[in-house]
Amino acid sequence: MSRHALVEPRRPTQAERADQAVRGHLAALVIIIQQGDDDEVCLAARSEICRLVSAVCTALSPHRLDSRGHCALCGPDCELLNRLSRALLPVRL
Repeated sequence: MSRHALVEPRRPTQAERADQAVRGHLAALVIIIQQGDDDEVCLAARSEICRLVSAVCTALSPHRLDSRGHCALCGPDCELLNRLSRALLPVRL
């Protein structure tokens, strides 16, 4: 028997479990928004929008803009701000 067969798989850290839980919750919300009826979508929006806005604000708090309009933490190439800017661009139909 190989010695690798006796090694237990690595258990996820608390941060990894939290990340997985958040991503799962967001995925469930997307499914409700995309596939739910109007009542389900309205209920999900009412119950989750404040939490989502709070989470985004919390993530952005260390990434405030400096006097030049650059991220005070990362500089002009802040990946978080760049990705959020692209994600929040208006959608043209």
